[in-house]
Amino acid sequence: MDNASEAICLDALEDEVLRVLPTPAWIHDFDAITRRIDRLTHTFLGMFAACHPAVPNANSKVLGHIAGLVPFIDATSAQDVQRALSTGITPDRITWSGPGKRDSDLRELAGRGVSIVVGAEDEIDCLAEIAKDLILPQPVLLSIGPDHAPKGFGPYLEGRPSLFGIDEAAIPSALAWIRRARWLRLVGFHSRTEATSLSPPAIAENLANLARIFEDASRLADIVPDKLIFGSGFGTSVNAGETALDIGVVRDLMADVLRGMKENPRLSKASRLLETGNWITAPTTALVTRVLSIQESRGVRIAVCDADFGNHRATPVVMGSTVQAGVRPKAQADSGTTEETHEYLLQDPQSTTSAVSGPKVQLPLLRRGDILAVPMLGEFVRQPGLAEYALHAGQLRDISESH
Repeated sequence: MDNASEAICLDALEDEVLRVLPTPAWIHDFDAITRRIDRLTHTFLGMFAACHPAVPNANSKVLGHIAGLVPFIDATSAQDVQRALSTGITPDRITWSGPGKRDSDLRELAGRGVSIVVGAEDEIDCLAEIAKDLILPQPVLLSIGPDHAPKGFGPYLEGRPSLFGIDEAAIPSALAWIRRARWLRLVGFHSRTEATSLSPPAIAENLANLARIFEDASRLADIVPDKLIFGSGFGTSVNAGETALDIGVVRDLMADVLRGMKENPRLSKASRLLETGNWITAPTTALVTRVLSIQESRGVRIAVCDADFGNHRATPVVMGSTVQAGVRPKAQADSGTTEETHEYLLQDPQSTTSAVSGPKVQLPLLRRGDILAVPMLGEFVRQPGLAEYALHAGQLRDISESH
């Protein structure tokens, strides 16, 4: 588990408060979010700043809280851009990345001050025509997919096709394409890290590689960039035996690279941003779910919960591995429950027999109606329409959204 002081803590809540919550529900610990961002800021002070991704269906109150603590938001879709704007985030603090942008969305958002990340020549052509029609220069960042990915990033990505950005070999061609588009203004570079790691050497190697790519691209484009967005690749520990990522070690391993960027005349003036993925939100969010039924099948206890995971088949595995990591769910059981624990599979009603294969977890004796609060799911499985609460100073505030 990551630093305990930066993880969601439900111990201050009375059991009855959890029991009467409508379930399933999300609880976001705003105090833990603040502490986590503060650590990131202080660790990389003057070297990197945080750029938080506005993930699909992000709660606007959570996004607004984070936006008050980080300088930039990176939106992956036009809907995410609109949501960020609706929270009061100014356009100059938003970058819009993500592949496959619709023509209609580009027309809607071009010329409004949002920096648009381009990663394909047809996207550059389309945006250039829109900017020309608007007679407004459009700031763009070029998204680049590195040819090299260090070992230690889960699935080894080196050499695989990627839809996130142009290949390194295509940088000269893409720069020429942008240069010919008179109404586009290249302001920087962007690279998404498609997997995460808990290995400081692997993360430091990846960030150093991105720094090299951005320096080479800036020289080829002959620009002094305004923004450089580095996919951080920061992972969160969810499996038993994993050691939490120490971002201070990442900083120390990158000392020479960071010093080089600050002294480089092309890169020193740029906002150097770490796109944090779910590193901020995963440990600070918990899913609260109610046990609908306890079933025994072929010697296995199955706790059927009311969280709808029909479209997220990997969720029970994540829940199980999280519990095994020592982040024990808070279970409110009926009076008389002992501390004796039992093995359970946590499943949702939409699970099929073939999906009932996640790891077993140790929990106190569960009964129908008991409540489980499962941390470390972050925003991977957040679904619109669920009740959501902000936890601040030991108090819960309803921040549910109807969509």
